[in-house]
Amino acid sequence: MPLKTVTLYASELTATAPAGAAAVCQASFSAISCLGLTKANGTIIFEAKCDVPAYLDSNKDNQVEITSGGGPDTNEWGLTWMGTINLTTSYAEYSMSLANAATSGGELNPAGVNFFRMYGFIKTGTATLFVRNVRLRYMPKPYGGLTVQIP
Repeated sequence: MPLKTVTLYASELTATAPAGAAAVCQASFSAISCLGLTKANGTIIFEAKCDVPAYLDSNKDNQVEITSGGGPDTNEWGLTWMGTINLTTSYAEYSMSLANAATSGGELNPAGVNFFRMYGFIKTGTATLFVRNVRLRYMPKPYGGLTVQIP
């Protein structure tokens, strides 16, 4: 069975923050079914950049998150991206396995993914974070994960 790619949010998200605050790019959207998605088989893919990457605080827990709770910290899977990806001033595509995603506020329901958030804390000056083309890629289970017995 081929990999399945589902677009969660295609438009550009932007957020600007001063030193000591987080630039938070987030979007709520109608529930999207990703049946068969698990932490073990899933990858989140997105394009991102920062106007002044040197202003990002590498000592903070900067994250990318998906939820089925309609907002942050509810039925959420989150990944720390700082140190895993290095944003530049130009858009680049990044891919992160969900295998090490932390759960917050209960497990994500793959049948109803409806929120995305990426944030980065700013250590000095003011910086803007940009994100677009957020997707999930996974290997769906045959028959939607059901066990099928053939007589």
